Amino acid sequence: MEKVYIASIVNSQKKIFTNICEQNNLQTYTMSNESSLIEEVLEIKPDILFIQTSLLETSDDNPIEKIKENKELENLWVIIYGTRDNGMEMLPRYEGDYYVHLPYANLQMEALFRQLLNKPKLILIVCKDPQKFESLHKRLLNEKFEVIISTSGKESLDRIKGVFPDLILYDEKIKDINVVSFCETIKSTQIINHIPFVVLSDQRIAENAEQYFEVGVGDIFFHPYDSNQNIQKIISMVTPPPKGKKLKALVVDDSQAVRNVISKMFKQLGFSVATAENGYEGLVAAGKDKPDIITSDYDMPVMNGWDFCSEIKKNPGLSDIPIIMVTTRSTKIDIKKGEALGVVDYLPKPFKTEDLQKIIQEVITRAKEEKKNLLISKYVSTDALKNAGDVVEGIKERKPESKFISILFSDIVSFSTLCENHTPEWIVNLLNKFFDSIIEALQKNNAIIDKMIGDAIVARFDTGDKAADALYAVKSAWDMLKTLDELNKTSDEALQIRIGINSGEVILGNIGSEKHRLDYTMIGDNVNIAQRLESNAPKKGCLLSEATFTLISEKIRVGERQVYTVKGKKEGVAAYILRGFNE
Repeated sequence: MEKVYIASIVNSQKKIFTNICEQNNLQTYTMSNESSLIEEVLEIKPDILFIQTSLLETSDDNPIEKIKENKELENLWVIIYGTRDNGMEMLPRYEGDYYVHLPYANLQMEALFRQLLNKPKLILIVCKDPQKFESLHKRLLNEKFEVIISTSGKESLDRIKGVFPDLILYDEKIKDINVVSFCETIKSTQIINHIPFVVLSDQRIAENAEQYFEVGVGDIFFHPYDSNQNIQKIISMVTPPPKGKKLKALVVDDSQAVRNVISKMFKQLGFSVATAENGYEGLVAAGKDKPDIITSDYDMPVMNGWDFCSEIKKNPGLSDIPIIMVTTRSTKIDIKKGEALGVVDYLPKPFKTEDLQKIIQEVITRAKEEKKNLLISKYVSTDALKNAGDVVEGIKERKPESKFISILFSDIVSFSTLCENHTPEWIVNLLNKFFDSIIEALQKNNAIIDKMIGDAIVARFDTGDKAADALYAVKSAWDMLKTLDELNKTSDEALQIRIGINSGEVILGNIGSEKHRLDYTMIGDNVNIAQRLESNAPKKGCLLSEATFTLISEKIRVGERQVYTVKGKKEGVAAYILRGFNE
């Protein structure tokens, strides 16, 4: 059960929030003494803090900042509440996550708890013809959303303050209030201007799109409205960040005024912000805070913007952080220099805050996409990614092909026994160290990691040169065995592996179900032979087929030719134990 602490000096307000929290099965605590507020919060360690505006405004120090200095509370959700119409403006100043306007407390709290407690999200669809959006409505219900439909813009404005939806989908064809006027009204109303707003349109007119985005429209969905892409966007829009988790921004500029403007804008977007007044201070701050995004001026004392960017890109732990250059220098040469130093975008001074805000949102979206692609690449082989991209782009059809390649199988000897004798955490840590070392040995020999199954690795060598691929496979096996010897010197428990290698024709392509999941992989008799050779290989050894040996016989040393009986083959399979390489 999550814990809530309510900081209020008004008993009636305490009662309102206590009742709402208890109705949502939250363990509730209330402030007993204003002077001991910080001590009480530090002792209780709540998940959510409700705090009255007057407690913040009358305090010499920011109590929330003091509370969040405690590592266990740095991700605390902070809800500021009061009667001020402009209370949202307090959030950046006091590191708040949400503002509750007391006249609407019950309704706002219901919306808030949908976010905090992961309850079904509420979507308002404002449309001229509900039948036209019936498929979207059904799809949203199937995705466990709650949906309200309204056919009037004016009626919707009243309903929004009555239900505080998590997302508004607005039909471009609504006549009584057009898109621009409706969105302007939403964005100018403090208590609802945080609600994401999406236009539903059946015409792709550039002028309309520009006008919509200028007034604060978050996105435009085109027909089919219930497409997987649109549904995924909706899920992303209404899914809250991890509790209390904020993206970090670093603002580097020697002008206090510019730092304040950019910092305020970042805070309004939900970032936590660090600042620095020159490149050297920025470098120290970046190393300490590891920000998600950096904005930097060019002309600064001590260390200028270019030197700062250069130092950031030299540091492996910081080099992936996107940097936006905000400066008076805007010549083509300056922009080219920025690109060379990894500057992802460039905004000349003087700038409009909405322009910088748009750039920041684009950069963060791009960075998230790159992180997602990097993560995907750890689960999917490189040629599978390329194949998927080619299919999407229409470069080639999704047809399997027959190719001559070399195949390598390896697994850990007695892995099941190892699992029985150790905890799951120990096994996972061991495997991760093992894979980190072994995969590196494979990749330096042009291996494509086809898959990893438990403790097993399946790799293929597919450059198009039969002899080269066979040699790459054998060198990989040799390097894997040597790498494992080194790894065992520092390991609690020594590992042993077996390796099998074969060369020949395989079927390579997308295997699986068109409707559910495709796996870009290899199948065929030669794949099976490689796997069977691996199971027959000696501990800490490699067994290679005669087909592989024939391709590179002059370059390697092997044991005597032996014929092995393997499962699924009537005739035996000739193979050799790898002994080394000829000079």
